[in-house]
Amino acid sequence: MRVKGFYLVAVFMLGMVFPLLSQPTHSSDWMPPSTIYPYEKVNLQGRRKPVPLPAISENDVMWSKIVWRRIELKEKINQKFYYPMENIGDRKSLAAVLFDAMKDVSSYAEDDEMATGPDFRGTAFEGAYGLIAFQDDEFQKPYHNIDDIPIFSTRTNLTGMTDSLGRQTFDTLKVESRDVLSFLLKEIWFVDKKRSQLDVRIIGICPEYRLKKSIAERPYDNYEQNVWFYYPQARYYLCNKECYNPHNDAERWTYDEVLLMRMFGSYIIKESNMYDRMINDFSKGVDAIIESERIKRDLIEFESELWDY
Repeated sequence: MRVKGFYLVAVFMLGMVFPLLSQPTHSSDWMPPSTIYPYEKVNLQGRRKPVPLPAISENDVMWSKIVWRRIELKEKINQKFYYPMENIGDRKSLAAVLFDAMKDVSSYAEDDEMATGPDFRGTAFEGAYGLIAFQDDEFQKPYHNIDDIPIFSTRTNLTGMTDSLGRQTFDTLKVESRDVLSFLLKEIWFVDKKRSQLDVRIIGICPEYRLKKSIAERPYDNYEQNVWFYYPQARYYLCNKECYNPHNDAERWTYDEVLLMRMFGSYIIKESNMYDRMINDFSKGVDAIIESERIKRDLIEFESELWDY
């Protein structure tokens, strides 16, 4: 009985000591969880690379057409590009991703997985320092200084006031991602006879913005557009940022996937032509819509009519 009693006392004492040993000895020993969710996302974290697209040879392209189209973010199907207006965790709007990719690496947040930038080694963009902004859509005049990019130092006459000499007074404002209400896409459609299919590649993307204080002073469709991005380089940033999936939070798309899969609504504003003019230069209102739809229909029907004997 004494031995049995001794064992009972020993078990009781151990039961009292082990919980004490398992307790943290100092408040600094406690560490917050790495994520508030039951699992940690490791698929993005800045390590993704764009999915390689099929190589195209000039000899295999038997027909091509360059078109410009506008993506209006007010349309419901395109609102995934506009929201959130303020960053929510790792969620950013499309404009915020592009603007952050242009900034100097040292200006990124310490906890941003894009702080080190994508790995351009072994690619056509090796040596690039951030996302390169261009002055026009032909990608011949890159901005070499971030202070020269208009979206970060926009001069506008907000009140129409003039000084004592009759000169207009300007205020310098910075364009925010919430000011971007549409995007322009420059893309090339072509027929690849080697693969026997009609394909499309996005060449450039351009954010169009309106400053909030000047909304009442301009027509709704009069956007500012002065910065273009070469889309093949932008893919390295867009493939590492999630776009909201309204159907499934566990399987969110990336911005690169959404654009490549054509999961957006848009209308054509220009096609390559000898006059180098936009649709609005010769058609207005309903006529411009009809012309835009005609170009869309011609692109879709071209492939089927090509193989129709």
